[in-house]
Amino acid sequence: MIVVGTSHLAAFGARHPASAGPLRALNALLVHARWDGPDDIARDCGAVMTRSGDDIVLDLAGAGFRVTIRVNHALGVVRVRGVEEISR
Repeated sequence: MIVVGTSHLAAFGARHPASAGPLRALNALLVHARWDGPDDIARDCGAVMTRSGDDIVLDLAGAGFRVTIRVNHALGVVRVRGVEEISR
């Protein structure tokens, strides 16, 4: 997939250094993904996934954050729309 919006991942990783490694791993997963639909995303991400309109929220509770993405399956593009810390 082509990944757009990786600046969100980098900025969050800079503010929360403990998340930098998991975010790099997520970015690598996104770049190498071949998704035809939401079931493929759920299979590959191994995270709780919810849909909010066209957005997909990957709840990476073990890592302490969630990532919101939008996927255009036809074009093979993933847009990272944001990263936020999960309150504990």
